[in-house]
Amino acid sequence: MKTEEHSIQRINFIEREPFVLTYRRMLEIAGAVAACCLLLFGIQWARVRLADARMVRLESEIQTLREESDRLFRQMASSGGPQSAREALLTLFEKAPPWGALLKELTATAPRSVWLTSLKSKPNTAAPGMPGLEIIGRSEEAGSVAQFLKSLTTSSFFQNVVLASSKRETASGAVVYSFVIDLSVASPEGRGL
Repeated sequence: MKTEEHSIQRINFIEREPFVLTYRRMLEIAGAVAACCLLLFGIQWARVRLADARMVRLESEIQTLREESDRLFRQMASSGGPQSAREALLTLFEKAPPWGALLKELTATAPRSVWLTSLKSKPNTAAPGMPGLEIIGRSEEAGSVAQFLKSLTTSSFFQNVVLASSKRETASGAVVYSFVIDLSVASPEGRGL
C-alpha cells in the first residue's frame, strides 16, 4: 500500500551518536571556562577600582568636613561657646526641655472634649532663650478650651500661656470651637532630651 510509504517520518532531535570527549572539545570547554573566569575577574577588578576611587573621594570629603568642624569649634570657643562636639551636645541636653514629660503633661491636662490638631515650634518673643510652642486644636465646648488654658497656665512646664485666637466653626455639621494657644516652654529641671 502506498499510504505506508508516504507516512510521516519522525524526526529525532536527540544526538544520534554518543557524546565523545575529544581533545578538541576539552580545549573548547577549557577556553570557554577561562573566558568566563577572565570576564568575571575583569568585572570584579573594575568594581574594586571604582570602590577605591569612591573611598578616596569620601575620605577627602570627611577630611574637609572635619577641618570645617574644627574651624567652627575654634571660632565658637573664641567667643565663649563649646570647644568640642561632645561639649556642644552636653550643653544642648542640659538646656533642652524634657520633651517626653512635657508631652505627657500636655495630653494629661487636655479635657476629653479637646483634641489637638497641630503642635509647632516657633520663635519665642515673650521670653527669649526659652522655646516657644503654638498649639492648634478644636473642642466641642468653649468651656473646655478655657479649662485647657487654665491647666496649661498652672503647669510647671509652661509659661506665658496666651490664647492667640478662638472662633466658632461648623465642621461636618457639628459646631466646634477652634483655638490657637501660644506658650513658652520652661525647663527648670534641665533634664534634657
